Amino acid sequence: MIKLFFLLIAALFLTSCDSGTVNKGGVDGNAEMMGDPVYSEKRDSLEANGSITFEGKEPLCFSFNQETTVECDTSSAWDLKFKDWFIFTNGGTSGKHAGGGVYMKADHYDEITAVNVPGMVFTDNYGSVFDNWYDADMTDTFTISTKGFVYLVKKDEKVYKISIVSYYGEAQGSPVSAIYTIRIADLEDPENVKTLSDINATAGGSDAKGDAAYITLDGNILKLTDKEAEESLDWDMKFKRYNINLNSGVSGSGRVLGVKLSTKDFDAVSSADIPEEEAFEEDRVRPVIDRWAVFKEGKLLYPDFYYIIRTGNGRNWFKFYPLEVTEPAENGYHALKFRFDKLK
Repeated sequence: MIKLFFLLIAALFLTSCDSGTVNKGGVDGNAEMMGDPVYSEKRDSLEANGSITFEGKEPLCFSFNQETTVECDTSSAWDLKFKDWFIFTNGGTSGKHAGGGVYMKADHYDEITAVNVPGMVFTDNYGSVFDNWYDADMTDTFTISTKGFVYLVKKDEKVYKISIVSYYGEAQGSPVSAIYTIRIADLEDPENVKTLSDINATAGGSDAKGDAAYITLDGNILKLTDKEAEESLDWDMKFKRYNINLNSGVSGSGRVLGVKLSTKDFDAVSSADIPEEEAFEEDRVRPVIDRWAVFKEGKLLYPDFYYIIRTGNGRNWFKFYPLEVTEPAENGYHALKFRFDKLK
């Protein structure tokens, strides 16, 4: 049974309970309907009809319609761009055109047909380790609730533990979405927990054209415009609708890094839970085809996802499925074989 999850983003636009554009962060939000991916070596039994082979370090671009590699330029001719372990679409932050897509689960690649082409599309966008902090309930009215996981956020030599308590606050006596409450504590003094309420991330409402809310890790809520925040080192975390970002990488000029822990027990987290430095991540571009393979300890694992991709020119939809990697290494691979078929 195919589980579609692009419905989540439609609900974000259509419901009065919560709405907002796909802004910085949130690319992985379409996974909320089905939980985290399951990684394994399993691949469907399919014959590849597409491939790319790296001869150097330059990215390679592939056109579904032309069924071959093409020049990586500013045109809409290419649909997927391959670089190291990343696969980008020709839209959002990765391209200038209409490319994008969704990912989904199904029993088999052949089960996916034109009826599964979504009414809305995700594009490559900006995100952080907080991308999947919430669950979305669509059984009655659309509501967002925290998953309750604990995150560690590192700035310079200090590490803080953070949990999202609530996405809903109150304004003029009525419940309002995107007014956060969080708990935060410096792991040098973990018992000194601060609760920050009224972090107003409403950003002007459903069109999210207003300014985000900015805070510091020592518990201050700042008054900054998005323009002022672009080059500012004063803020550490940014809240805008259901998106949470850190001041690092593609989201800011700082060096604030984060990691998600597997525990939900905020009080139990101590300095003993701080992982190695390389576990902490800066904000980065989160492609629609994100973490499509993981190379660990000499073993290549794939998520149980399939991809439906809109072409760069916006006219067609294809399903896409990576099949076989040649010479995988930590920093990339030599060649990739894949299957793609036109849906619409």
